[in-house]
Amino acid sequence: MDKDRNSRIGQDFSLGSLLKFALPGLLTNLSSRLFETLDDALFVSRFVGQNALAGIKILMPIDGLVFALTHIFGLGASTYAATEMGRGNKEEASRIFTKMIIMGLIFGSVIAAIMITFDDQILSFLGAGRDIIQYTEVYVAITFVALPFKLASMCFGAFYSPAGKPSMGLFNSILSGVVNVITDYITIVVLRKGVAGAGIATSLGFIANFIVGIIFYTRGKYDIHFVRPAGSYIRTLLESFHYSLSQVTNSLTMSLTSFVVNRTILFYLGSDGIAARAIVNDLRQILNSAFIGYASTVGPILAYNYGARRPKMLKKILTYNLKVWFFGCTGMMLLGQALKKPLITLFMNPETFTQSFYDLTYFGLTVELFAPIFTAGCIMINRMFVALRAQKVATLLSVLRNFVFRLGITLTLPRLFGANAIWFCFPVSEALGFSCAAGAVIMNADNYGYGRSGAAYLIPDPQE
Repeated sequence: MDKDRNSRIGQDFSLGSLLKFALPGLLTNLSSRLFETLDDALFVSRFVGQNALAGIKILMPIDGLVFALTHIFGLGASTYAATEMGRGNKEEASRIFTKMIIMGLIFGSVIAAIMITFDDQILSFLGAGRDIIQYTEVYVAITFVALPFKLASMCFGAFYSPAGKPSMGLFNSILSGVVNVITDYITIVVLRKGVAGAGIATSLGFIANFIVGIIFYTRGKYDIHFVRPAGSYIRTLLESFHYSLSQVTNSLTMSLTSFVVNRTILFYLGSDGIAARAIVNDLRQILNSAFIGYASTVGPILAYNYGARRPKMLKKILTYNLKVWFFGCTGMMLLGQALKKPLITLFMNPETFTQSFYDLTYFGLTVELFAPIFTAGCIMINRMFVALRAQKVATLLSVLRNFVFRLGITLTLPRLFGANAIWFCFPVSEALGFSCAAGAVIMNADNYGYGRSGAAYLIPDPQE
């Protein structure tokens, strides 16, 4: 027990100390999302035009595939390493980290080469028409060159929490964001480089994160650092995949769903619909990002206590999570509804602005702002099951939420109720997904010690 209390992620948390520990991760994800919105949405939409924004956002299915990889190299690997740390194997945790960085650079290089070589065929398949494909081709050519640095920097970011220095994630996020925004302003507003400027800014942000990560993990001052790699790379990759299976499944199903949603929006609303959806998604995801950051930071704490067989601490952390979710989401939803009009106006290009495009975006945001409370709940519950090694449960919930419900609702509602029903698809599918997730939490209460009985059949307390 003393060993647990001496570890940064094994301490006896109160609600205040947990929030203090999670705050850097929360702010990291929030600031990262804010800067990404400024980069990929606000600057492009306001200073280039809505067709350029649609050209970038038509790539969302590809982004889903890339995110699947970042979950393996980031979330999966860091959870695997945190579990080993809970078992007292700190050196093995550092070996896991080192091998995943090496493989991330290799995988990123291969995928970038494929994407750049076959961009015409891929973009045509995604549905990019003549009005937007010119923007998409430029963006792909620039941003995918930096894909190896993106995968490595995402891995670096995921390991700051188990390394005991979550504040580094916040620093890196701010650094990347500042680089992004400054470069965006220079290349898009001053030099008039259009989407090429956005691509350059995004790439430089990932490169900056990569450089900082190399410096941090080379110094060897914290629990996770670079060591000489040993053991099977394949086994490490498969274990990391196992720990991230639900998130990988989530990203893959979201990729397919994004493809179907984009095609549906193009059919009913055209490229303006893609641009409006991009703005709505970015603003909604800003609200979600804080809870994603919180869940990602607290996840290794749950994994550590699971590995150390401490069901009482698990129950305590999960109780705190419930309070953070309910009160935080309610406040953020009300704030979003109050600020939606000025926020949408920020994205409007004075030269290409139309009232119909504004009205489309306003209606979509009004409807979709009811979704974050369900989305955050799904994410936090899914992350809990990942940390508790209940991969089958987490994966099933991801498939139901992001494939069965999302795809089914998207294919059904617009056909029954018309074009405006597109905006109801996401909130309805998220509500259904949350209902299933909440049911899974209740059903597993006695398996992990957070039920009223106090039983923890799958993590017996060694003190009993």
